[in-house]
Amino acid sequence: MKHLIIIILLISCMSCGRQNIKNNDTNVIAADTPVVQIDTFFALPLMNKIYNGMDTFSMLPLMNKIYNGYDYKILYLCTVDSVGYQIDSTNRIELTLDDKILASILLPINEILGFGVDSIRETGKGFMIYVSWGGGNYYYEGHYDFVYRDNHFYFDRIKMYIWTPDDVDNSHGIKKIRPPLDIDKFDIYQYLSAWW
Repeated sequence: MKHLIIIILLISCMSCGRQNIKNNDTNVIAADTPVVQIDTFFALPLMNKIYNGMDTFSMLPLMNKIYNGYDYKILYLCTVDSVGYQIDSTNRIELTLDDKILASILLPINEILGFGVDSIRETGKGFMIYVSWGGGNYYYEGHYDFVYRDNHFYFDRIKMYIWTPDDVDNSHGIKKIRPPLDIDKFDIYQYLSAWW
């Protein structure tokens, strides 16, 4: 039994990688922390590591060939106070290129009942952010689709789901964003309504 536990610990230690988190320079990401990959989320959920006032929840390196070797990463993080508690109003998703922040999406953790990021996944054309919120009689999901064109990311489409006690299934809607919105201008607060 003792040997089995040692083997399991060795395997888990070998599966660790590196985490990217912010350092003192606001536009630079430092790599120095182990990560644990959980396939169901496609991003790398990280051991909560606090470094220079930042708590990084997950990191998704974008690996598709369409990026021509550029080092894009999606980070889900927040700021912590001097004691180490998360400041929920600072929860955000950041897109980085070669360790420089290209876009930051603030998340309404305090403002919206039950709001949370379910996953961030790479797609064939870019990436998607999956969020959910609600409670009691209403539950919502939003799938935000970002596509990569001309060396830039654009918000292209949103798919919304709503569940109520009266629904046998669920209701949903898909909206194409025309023209696609530059990721720098994307504000998730404007796209939380289930029906437009």
